[in-house]
Amino acid sequence: MSGATQLLKLRGRAQFKSGTGRILFRETRAQILIHCIWDDLDPPSFLWDWQHDLQEPEPPMLRYFLQPADTLARLSFEFAKLRADIAHGRIPDSASASICADIDRQMIQWASFTLSAGQAAVWNYHELDVPESPHVWNGMVHAYAQSPAPGVWNTYRVIRILVTRSQELLCRRLKHTFTNAEQEEQAAYFRRVRRQMTDEICAGVPPMLGHAGPKALNSSCPLTSAYSSIWPLFFAGTCALERIGPECWEVSLFSASESATSAQRTSAASAQAGWVLGRLEYISRVMGLRWAEGIAAVLRGDFRLHRDLLPESGSDEPPWVRAASRQVNENGQHSRVREVDDSVADDAASRKASSQGRGPIWTGAGAAVNQRAVSPLEIRNLLDDGPDLTRTPGRAM
Repeated sequence: MSGATQLLKLRGRAQFKSGTGRILFRETRAQILIHCIWDDLDPPSFLWDWQHDLQEPEPPMLRYFLQPADTLARLSFEFAKLRADIAHGRIPDSASASICADIDRQMIQWASFTLSAGQAAVWNYHELDVPESPHVWNGMVHAYAQSPAPGVWNTYRVIRILVTRSQELLCRRLKHTFTNAEQEEQAAYFRRVRRQMTDEICAGVPPMLGHAGPKALNSSCPLTSAYSSIWPLFFAGTCALERIGPECWEVSLFSASESATSAQRTSAASAQAGWVLGRLEYISRVMGLRWAEGIAAVLRGDFRLHRDLLPESGSDEPPWVRAASRQVNENGQHSRVREVDDSVADDAASRKASSQGRGPIWTGAGAAVNQRAVSPLEIRNLLDDGPDLTRTPGRAM
């Protein structure tokens, strides 16, 4: 990403003279900002300082319709700065929590405005039931109005996932200021948001891979849009994994015996994680973006938790949580590869969720191929080699 950032800056404002140059700048900017957020880096100032120059050559009507994408970039830029400030101790936790909550509110307002304002002709979407297909999660896709809506909406979902992770981290650091009931309410909200964003990412990926069906918008260049689907799938995968925990996940992947309970195999979280892995493998093996399979290997084999998101280890914690806490405390590692919290308690309703009336929930039981241990250095290289991209509307039949 550092090379892409330098190249983008070297191109200067001259790249804004053409429509293609402006499109590439916006798309690359989104990737760089997700990279900065993920690694707690200060975002390069030119990414937003050049906004006026970016918009100046555009006709007023085009500028109007692109406003939601640029507003999302501004919010991403502000959140990246906040994450860097938190990581480097430049801001108190209480102030960070307040700013983070405000960004979360602005993100919600962004989604509401984008779906209802005049630009909705470009950015609107609805849910669409489609025939059974392994390319579709749970028999439903998002039918978008036109490009580049699918990619921008999935970027929004990635940012909201990361915002809730920061909020959860800060709430745990400030837990002495909240009652137990308030802490439980906050944790439930964060998990609820992540689950919704995960479901929406899964519904937004088929149009980007050309699998949304004849009644929905499909990418005119699936190879390009598949490239920008990898990071949303990665973050969706981490959210699915946190709902089942690494112990159950390993059983689901590696056990071929009857000891793996049917509940583990059929739970919504396990099935969703398997579907995400299947999409990453499809992007790698069928579409040729081979590094996507490396990202799938990270999801399979390196379920490590960020130290700040680990719970206080106690006798009532699951064994894997106590082991993870002990390991992190002993070796002092700050894993930036996996920022997954301890929200591993299975949702009973999710485990019993039925797919009746919907398409198949592909469990990915046959996807456990080429499995091997992945070293931390290799994981870091995998993450650096690729792009760092990273309403429940009425359903149409």
